[in-house]
Amino acid sequence: MSEWQAVMRSGEITIRRRASAPTPRATGPTLAQTIEVHLRSAWKWLERRRSAHFAARRLHVTETLSLGEKRFVSIIEVDGTQYLIGGSAENVQLLTRLEAHEAIGLAESAQREVRS
Repeated sequence: MSEWQAVMRSGEITIRRRASAPTPRATGPTLAQTIEVHLRSAWKWLERRRSAHFAARRLHVTETLSLGEKRFVSIIEVDGTQYLIGGSAENVQLLTRLEAHEAIGLAESAQREVRS
């Protein structure tokens, strides 16, 4: 038997749903809760993947200072060793290998240079 009922009154047909007993609600999580769980899971997966990708990288640019006219100096770190490189529009050159205390001093002087 259909749950819809047609009622005819004075030449008009009205279609309405029959009154029925309320259907019991499911006791599980709502659709919004299910979506939230899946989004959290996907976010955690992306975070783990991203952190693993960055942990596997061997090369990091620690500092870069623009000298204008497409010129720059940078401190890069490769496997824990830091190097000072210089570059222009035409080339990039290794200037020197830095010891730990030299890199800190260069970074501080570069910041002072930028501020002034």
